Amino acid sequence: MKNQAPPDAIILTMPEKFFKEYTLEKFLQDIHRLNTEDNFVWYRVMKKLPKIKTIYCYWIVGGKLKYRFEIANFIRNRTMRFARPKGGLRTFENANTIELVGPVIEAPYDIPMQGFRGFRYSELIF
Repeated sequence: MKNQAPPDAIILTMPEKFFKEYTLEKFLQDIHRLNTEDNFVWYRVMKKLPKIKTIYCYWIVGGKLKYRFEIANFIRNRTMRFARPKGGLRTFENANTIELVGPVIEAPYDIPMQGFRGFRYSELIF
């Protein structure tokens, strides 16, 4: 049996319903903040966290592998509250979350990839 190198990243899908509430414009503003503000963190709530800690997180948006974030931390079973773009808060009880930080790297070319639920491990793609 070969020794296999541990994965470099996980891949997640950003569902279309996310952009109906959050808007693509707001998301792109947050990506800009991740690339320009040292203390800005983006949280991604997940049902299950990876067992293998990785350095990077790729996101599929609109059927393409679009962005690479750096993972700062994995948080287990913490209640998280997030401000909503149209006001109010959304609460996630006992949530599993990954903290994402910049720099956010956009894919240098189109990488078609079908979305999926959960996450997948990956080697470094870009």
